Amino acid sequence: MEAGEPPSGEAAMALAEEHRQQITGWFYDCPYAMHVCLAEHLARAITANAARHTG
Repeated sequence: MEAGEPPSGEAAMALAEEHRQQITGWFYDCPYAMHVCLAEHLARAITANAARHTG
C-alpha cells in the first residue's frame, strides 16, 4: 500500500497467495473461492469495528 501498488499488482497478489497458503498449511484447505469469502467477511468486520469506535 505504501508503495502505491494496486491490489492487482504482483506484490499484492503474491502476499494474498502467501496468506492463502498459510491458512492451508496451518489450519485447513483454503481454495481460492473460500479465501475470497474470508476476505470479504474480514473486510466487513473491520469496517464495522472501525464504525463502532469512531461513532
